[in-house]
Amino acid sequence: NNADVIQPRLIYTDRFLDKDSITIKVDGAKRGKDLKYSGKFVQIDNGWEFIFDNLPNSKEYDDIYTISTSVKDAAGNSAMDEFQFSVNRFGSTFMLSDKSAEIPGKILSDVPDVTIKEVNVDKHTDSYSVIIKKDNHNIELQPETDFTISNTSPEPNSWSEYTSVIPDSLFNDEAKYNISVHSVDRAGNINNSESAYDFTFTVDKTPPVLTKTDIESNKVYKGKSHKFNIEFTDNTEISDVTVTVDGYVATREFADGKCTFELPKSNQPQLVTVELIDMAGNKTELKYNNVLVTNN
Repeated sequence: NNADVIQPRLIYTDRFLDKDSITIKVDGAKRGKDLKYSGKFVQIDNGWEFIFDNLPNSKEYDDIYTISTSVKDAAGNSAMDEFQFSVNRFGSTFMLSDKSAEIPGKILSDVPDVTIKEVNVDKHTDSYSVIIKKDNHNIELQPETDFTISNTSPEPNSWSEYTSVIPDSLFNDEAKYNISVHSVDRAGNINNSESAYDFTFTVDKTPPVLTKTDIESNKVYKGKSHKFNIEFTDNTEISDVTVTVDGYVATREFADGKCTFELPKSNQPQLVTVELIDMAGNKTELKYNNVLVTNN
């Protein structure tokens, strides 16, 4: 039930009904047992009716409820009944596994399987899909063909828990990806994971590319010091540039695809190593052997 007004009614009829014997107990699958409730008794022909107050229109009240009630008449005859109903005004809650939660917003060279959990008061109807947006192209995945989905509900009368696993093989190509889960539950709610999070990421498998440099191996540069320049490009963005001279990290500056560093004079040739690292962790290493800066 996802109506604005949800008011169960209990009707007790008997010519000699004992109103004081009526008991009402409300349990929630998530909210717990012996929940507080409010309502009023109304006298009807040959008995009484109890009308619950409207359940508040708040997400915390979405649950599977069990109402148990009993009554006696003046002669001691008794009757009892129990029934369940669900309140599902807000639909599904979507959660990511710990590993999958690290993916959105990142630039990656390799993407692990994506695991998305959906929790809902009710079961799905037949309408369920996972959509991958690859750059500007939408791909609708087919259950059990392109991805696996399992109902992992702990027990029959509990909330429904669906776990979808989307294999890493779907993210082999370099592209910008977005993943969204769409479902319809038995209460008629249309659920979309994009209301919970933006699962967008980029796959970049290509290392940075050197485009221009003025440092060479086996070369002598005259002066007390010499400034070198390197230019580079990448599919996405460079995260770091490191320069080491004979194993020691040198000071460098880099921005907008350019890096500059300065070597002081030395009594002997040096090994200069430049490492370019992009946001996906792809690396390009450049080595320059026997670089000598001297004013002799």
